[in-house]
Amino acid sequence: MHSRKSPSGSSIKTHNKSSSNNEVEADSPYPFHDLLDISDDSLNAFADVSYAQTSSYVHDTSGETLTSSEVSYSERHSSGSTHYYDHSPEICDRKPPAGLQVHNLRRRPLSRDNQDQDVIQQNQNQEAIEQNQFKPTLGENGNIIVIVVVAVVIFSIIFGWYTYISQYEKPRIEKEMISELDSRQLMVHKFTNYLKGIMLEFPSQTKMFWAGVAAASKCVLKTEMPLQPGIMLLVSSKQGKNTMRCLSQKISDILMKVYDDSGITVFHMDDHLRLNGSYLKVRIDETFQKGLQSRRQHVAILHNLEKVMGQAAMMLHGYCDNESAPFKDAIFIFTVELSLSDEKIASMEERQVAEMVESLLQKTWQTEIGYDNAMALNSRVANNIGVVKIESSLTGQC
Repeated sequence: MHSRKSPSGSSIKTHNKSSSNNEVEADSPYPFHDLLDISDDSLNAFADVSYAQTSSYVHDTSGETLTSSEVSYSERHSSGSTHYYDHSPEICDRKPPAGLQVHNLRRRPLSRDNQDQDVIQQNQNQEAIEQNQFKPTLGENGNIIVIVVVAVVIFSIIFGWYTYISQYEKPRIEKEMISELDSRQLMVHKFTNYLKGIMLEFPSQTKMFWAGVAAASKCVLKTEMPLQPGIMLLVSSKQGKNTMRCLSQKISDILMKVYDDSGITVFHMDDHLRLNGSYLKVRIDETFQKGLQSRRQHVAILHNLEKVMGQAAMMLHGYCDNESAPFKDAIFIFTVELSLSDEKIASMEERQVAEMVESLLQKTWQTEIGYDNAMALNSRVANNIGVVKIESSLTGQC
């Protein structure tokens, strides 16, 4: 143990665990660490310790100003009166009371090697952080690969579908459309060729007659969904009856070949003259339904239309209607025999003969169904009239 004077003049007894001859270093950052046997009187001699912040200034007895970067401690007077110093600039600028001594206890600086190691470690840590920020992780690489693979698959699917459509599907659809169009054009072409053959067999018929036959037939042949059925009404004198029936049969035959049908629906009015209007109406309807619907035929012939009374003839209005006809893909051929001589008909224009036929049918029907209904029916069945000339080359039946 040895005695040491405090800055205020009081004696302080210290005890060193290792040796009594060794003194505590004045520059130690913890000067009172090993003082275990200090008396109460001695402790009162020391001032309270305050840590001066960066903005604080403390003056020692020599009047020298201490910077705030240094850690300083102030002691109080040994008389026991304590002086506390505010760290604000206004207070710190004032000088301490007379006789107050201030001792500076500075923190021992770290060694140069430790400082260099700390700087190196900090630089390494900063570099590692920067590398990690810009280095993609395994998960990120995996996500990029997945995105690329999905994009390639989608592109392959789109490209493959486009290739399939352009190379296979589109040509197939076009081929079907062309095939359908070609099939209808082929039907029209066949009909035209067949009709040319008939024209050679019946050279006495006019161009207007053949034009009416072609128009009524082609309007149905050229499309799968025609807007209305084909209607043609053939008229002749009593002498030209055989020529007219032969012509109607020839035209029906070539249409049957074009459609590849099994037969033709024919109704002869001469075989049903004793039936009254209602029964005759039912018989005509049954004949047409059986041939056109059940047998899927496309041609129906009704001979001697002028002998069908109004009530029975009225049912023909529905079959020949241009909007609600049940069989729009069918072709109806009606025949009418006039009481005029062949010479008389030959001397008349075809327009005049057509007007004569319309007048005859109007008088026949309006008695039972009225004028208006007869006119409406006339407009359906007599809108394409062909006047038949006698063919002298024909002998007997066709």
